[in-house]
Amino acid sequence: FLQEKAVEDVENHRNTGQALVTYSYENFAKNAFNDQNRPVAKAVSKYTTCNLVSRYPKLQGRGLKVHRAPEPSDFRWENTNTFGSNRKVRILISTSLTLLVLAAGALIQLQLEIWKADAINDFSEYKVASADARDDNEFLLKQLRVRSLSTTSSFVIVIVNMVMHVIAGALSRFERWHSWSDTEKYLLLKLSTAYFLNTSVIPLLASTPENWYTEGGFAEQVFYTQLIDAVMAPMLALFDPTWLCSRLSCQYAKTQDVLDKILVPPEFSLSIRYSDTIKTLSMAVMFAPMVPTSPLIGFLGIAIQCATDRVIAFKMAQRPRQLQEGVMEAVFFLLRFIPPLQLGLMYYCFTGIRNLLIGAAGVWLAASLYTFLKGTQRTKEMEDARTGGLSFKDASESCDLSTDQVEDNTK
Repeated sequence: FLQEKAVEDVENHRNTGQALVTYSYENFAKNAFNDQNRPVAKAVSKYTTCNLVSRYPKLQGRGLKVHRAPEPSDFRWENTNTFGSNRKVRILISTSLTLLVLAAGALIQLQLEIWKADAINDFSEYKVASADARDDNEFLLKQLRVRSLSTTSSFVIVIVNMVMHVIAGALSRFERWHSWSDTEKYLLLKLSTAYFLNTSVIPLLASTPENWYTEGGFAEQVFYTQLIDAVMAPMLALFDPTWLCSRLSCQYAKTQDVLDKILVPPEFSLSIRYSDTIKTLSMAVMFAPMVPTSPLIGFLGIAIQCATDRVIAFKMAQRPRQLQEGVMEAVFFLLRFIPPLQLGLMYYCFTGIRNLLIGAAGVWLAASLYTFLKGTQRTKEMEDARTGGLSFKDASESCDLSTDQVEDNTK
């Protein structure tokens, strides 16, 4: 039957390589999942007995993979015409543009670091050469130059984060995922990774280790970066220029249709909020061995973000979408890698305790493996929907959902 339908589909319609199938009975859906998705052990046993049965059955030489469809409210029906190589190209373009912005920010940071290293060396030589340097105006100018370059580097990091926030949000719509949960999930992974590279990895690689703890050095830059990001990013989210302009321009609307479009509240993207929180938390934890005030600044940033997000969620934005659990799984996946990143920085900075840090990394790896192997494995497709064997058709025919019936039941 499937072969005949496939041939008919090729002759009459464009084959998308996917199908959304509904079942009248819950057990039918479970049986289909059991039949189409064979366990790995069963597939291996079939191969060893020369039965040549793969894990997934094949249709016209292509493997069939069956998984639970998104909820109707989560499905993006307008994107179903994007699939296969088309969507892969879109994802590649989106990722390339994000990396391009990240590379541009890295070049700016590298150039600022070169200027800052020269300024620090000049300032250090001037302090050594002049005994009364602290009373000299030239001393203040050289000190101001070092501090201003360090602060400028911090502002560049925060501004690049904001640019990636805007670009990644726009490109997530260009990628045309088939569900809102997938859209938010991959936006969260992409933004969190870009934030980490821009705020931690690139500044660390661009810095000069000899100048980490000097005046205007890398430690001071980390302090300024955390402080600016803790205050500036939530404030810009609260005082969104687009939202403010729409409110100011509504009085000039000529028709009701234009006014309705202007007054539509912005979306409250959970992935952007999660990625901002992960960014603040990762900086606070990772740089705590280098800058003791990092945890306090991180706590301040999360507190400000929580307060501003409450105002945005209740007063300005639309209600957040009801997403599937894949988004929170991505959050837990990213949080799991914060401790080893801190251990890696400590291993790089403190050579005297490297053996202890290797042992701590081994403990983290053992705990992660135990959680992965012994954790609760959930199979959504096999969960009981509690239909009691009743088909959707029988349930809809046996229920009178008219307005009069509902009102009578309420009375």
